[in-house]
Amino acid sequence: MPSAPGSSPATPLSSPIRITKPTPAIGVASPRGIEVREWQVDPQTGRLAIAGLDAILDAKVRLVTAPHCSNIVGEINPIAEIGARAHAVGAVTAIDGVSYAPHGLPDLTELGADIYMFSAYKVYGPHLGVMAIRPSPALELPNQGHYFNDAKLRYRLTPAGPDHAQIAAVGAIADYF
Repeated sequence: MPSAPGSSPATPLSSPIRITKPTPAIGVASPRGIEVREWQVDPQTGRLAIAGLDAILDAKVRLVTAPHCSNIVGEINPIAEIGARAHAVGAVTAIDGVSYAPHGLPDLTELGADIYMFSAYKVYGPHLGVMAIRPSPALELPNQGHYFNDAKLRYRLTPAGPDHAQIAAVGAIADYF
């Protein structure tokens, strides 16, 4: 899953301002020879235009990112449909759930997202990022923890170990839902 020269992540273009100002992804990707492709939001519905995604998907696309829900118009995007198209070309999906999570518990199995992220504080939890990631893309990422935890999937993406106070506070989220 890590992008390499000649690979392409696809990410939605949701604001006209981004046409003239490069996104952070482009700034990081371009010097490394990674192409970032963006697709448009349908101006009539506020929904990501699936036809636009189809137009930029091919075997070079390794990662497709999308927001689960628009934080501007509240449109819930068809994540399962986006995921099916991405998976058909061998791409991994990373879904930003920060605008959706406060309104409902996402069914990650139904959505088919490979990576789903949101901020715990949006659901009355601590200021902590939450990421659900399928085992296969997680194993493709480099180990960020201690070398002896390399084979322990749940420890690989926690460089310094968990912040125990914040982990304990996450229990309040269950009360919210």
